[in-house]
Amino acid sequence: MKFRLNRQESKQQRSLTPWEQYQEQAKQKRRQQQRQARTPKWFHQAKRIGDKLPRLKHQRNRQLVRRLTILLTSFTVVILAMVYLVSPLSHLQHVRVTGAHALSVRQIQTATGVLPGDSIFNVMGHEKKLQQQALQRNSRLKKSRSSFIYSITRPFGSQNM
Repeated sequence: MKFRLNRQESKQQRSLTPWEQYQEQAKQKRRQQQRQARTPKWFHQAKRIGDKLPRLKHQRNRQLVRRLTILLTSFTVVILAMVYLVSPLSHLQHVRVTGAHALSVRQIQTATGVLPGDSIFNVMGHEKKLQQQALQRNSRLKKSRSSFIYSITRPFGSQNM
């Protein structure tokens, strides 16, 4: 172990010989080249206009976000509409017939053309047309009336407590 009397000697500046200066410069050049080799070539070459005009960059980002929100909301609305149309919520669950004494429930359902599982959109808005068709299809019917009652049924297997 080397014993140093002057502990501050390493911190003191000493003059370098020309050869040591050359070696130090070469070492710095190598370090700089290694740093440049790590970064891709296109990194320093590409200058974007957004770098010089930050407000333009901000404006483009706002337009991008606006377009993105419009597209995402329209896609989600379309997907939700498709899910609703496929789901059982958009189909008739039950068809209830009241006041049928001379005809069976099945005969009245076939006369009106409304069966469980039909789409609500095939029935809603077409009530008068369906009533007229029912009277024409079965002469034993005197009058028909339809009303819609929306109810959420309990899942299968649930019990009252």
